[in-house]
Amino acid sequence: MLWRTVLLDKLIFALILLIFFNSGCKAKLPSSGKNLPAHFQEYNLVKQFDKQNLYLVSKLAQVSASSKANLEPTIQLSKKFDANRAFQYVADLVELAPRIVGSAGEAQARNYLTGKFTDFGYQVKLQSFSNTAGVVSYNVIAQPKNFNPSQSWLVIGGHYDSMDVPAAEDNASGVGTILELANLYSNTRLAYQIVFIAFSSEEKSNPTSTPYIGSAAYVASLSKQDKANLIGYINLDMIGWGKTINSIGNMKWADTWLINLTMRTAKELNIPFSAYQGNSVRLSDHQSFEKIGVASVSIGDKHYPFTHTEADSIDKISRRKLATVGRLVSILLWKINKEELHR
Repeated sequence: MLWRTVLLDKLIFALILLIFFNSGCKAKLPSSGKNLPAHFQEYNLVKQFDKQNLYLVSKLAQVSASSKANLEPTIQLSKKFDANRAFQYVADLVELAPRIVGSAGEAQARNYLTGKFTDFGYQVKLQSFSNTAGVVSYNVIAQPKNFNPSQSWLVIGGHYDSMDVPAAEDNASGVGTILELANLYSNTRLAYQIVFIAFSSEEKSNPTSTPYIGSAAYVASLSKQDKANLIGYINLDMIGWGKTINSIGNMKWADTWLINLTMRTAKELNIPFSAYQGNSVRLSDHQSFEKIGVASVSIGDKHYPFTHTEADSIDKISRRKLATVGRLVSILLWKINKEELHR
């Protein structure tokens, strides 16, 4: 009887493995209610098995995924997007406010960002420029090690400067989320490279200055080859308030594949959002990239009632909203990876 029981157990286990491999390791994520790209499903399924200590099955799943290595590299994140950590970055930047161009607060924020990006393992460059009022400022550019602009690359950015207010939502929220995404993807191998940038001089800080100067200075510094391999730009500006994403938009000056992919991803994740394109979109640094023909999307808030006021304080920032945007962008990056592999 014992040998029959053992044989039956082996047959059942073999049947489970057969079903598992025939299904292509696909799984439905309960949080979204939608089928996500195969590489994302496989990663989550393997992680679930790991948590249950099903070592053999998890290893076989990895072997199945690795058999597709000629099509998709294995994507492994060593950590998850941490909304509490992102919130702390936001709070730290608020403590340095106001971050007006040319002020001590802006310089302290610049040093803070440089330190964080460096700690995450990036090569940090400071790009100096003068705004139209003659004030010198700096973009903080975090490039992955061995960055090669002759290969595909993407930029995720947002502005760290502010008006003479705490500027929690506008835009410590975006930069705090950028820091956490940089932390999350610091050791992740993708089919393209990600450069993270904190821009200055987005705000019109005095009557004689012009907004969006930092991002304009950055795109002006790019060579023809740089531009040819820059596949897209994701802008995060005012993303920590409320429950929904009030604005996913762009100017429609360049290819719209990135905004279309962002909206499809939000729908798959059941994230409520409003779309704005053309003149109705909230202006931000994405327009500098669109002007040079780079596909761009700006994720932000068009209806925040406390913009450029003292009420734009840390109590307006929701950890849940930071997590929502972080999740959206993280999955979006994986989807872009899949598209890059089949270009």
